[in-house]
Amino acid sequence: MPKGDRAHEPQRTCVGCKHIKAKDKLIRVAVLRNGEVVMDLKQSVGGRGAYICPMWECIVIAYKRKALEASLKRSIPNSIYIELLNNAQLATGDLWKPKGKR
Repeated sequence: MPKGDRAHEPQRTCVGCKHIKAKDKLIRVAVLRNGEVVMDLKQSVGGRGAYICPMWECIVIAYKRKALEASLKRSIPNSIYIELLNNAQLATGDLWKPKGKR
């Protein structure tokens, strides 16, 4: 197959599970120029970013490992993790419940 026939699909690594997936299947968390940390759902904000799967398991792993903090080189407010969990529920339909509450 000639090289020009295939469309390149950007790949990124999830900070939670460490799996490589298509960029458009992940949620981007970015740092704005003013230092604010935001969810970048359109993946269009400039600056340092980290990618995470829209699955609550990956978000919990990233939270426990402080993986977003390491990737973005700053502390992450809990509100970002709550936003990520809410978006994971919307994307997968899987309601997040703390361990022991299932």
